[in-house]
Amino acid sequence: MFHFHLHVVPRYPDATKDRLEVPWQPGATGDPERIADLGNRLASHL
Repeated sequence: MFHFHLHVVPRYPDATKDRLEVPWQPGATGDPERIADLGNRLASHL
């Protein structure tokens, strides 16, 4: 099945900050309620 995959890369006005870094600990879990809320907010704009 065909699907669409998109990466969102933040950009900063300050060129010294404008490089791809992982701002979180890989493998760390997030707050499930906050994740669900953000998912619902994103889905409401589709």
